[in-house]
Amino acid sequence: MKLKKLCLLLFMPLLISSCALNYSYTYQPESQNTGKAVIIPTAATSNTYVMLNDSLILKNKVVKSLTLENLPAGDYILQYKSYNSAYKEKLEKQMFLRVENGSNLTEIVGVPPVSSGYWIYAGLITATIYAVLYIPLIFAK
Repeated sequence: MKLKKLCLLLFMPLLISSCALNYSYTYQPESQNTGKAVIIPTAATSNTYVMLNDSLILKNKVVKSLTLENLPAGDYILQYKSYNSAYKEKLEKQMFLRVENGSNLTEIVGVPPVSSGYWIYAGLITATIYAVLYIPLIFAK
């Protein structure tokens, strides 16, 4: 009994932690005549690539939010792409950002729903794991 409590205590932080991260990208060290942009997807996205004016700033990350700091005043094109095969449709968003001195922009990226094929696949995998692990234990008695 103590072993179960100890295992639960050790693995609980791992179970409730999230693998998605809040990323921050500083465009330049100077902060004069700059603004800030925050990109927030509606759900955490995996296999995410983000490009700002054709410069890659994130490559193959799990993203909960992205903060772009010290962006000089001007116009920017931000491309947000996630290559997750579980989504019903591709997630490729292109946003135009107009940064002014001292501006704080927030952009929301809509994440498509997960396809029904994904849930069928996940159910089959779960059923297979259950069959392989637990059914031999039932017949062993």
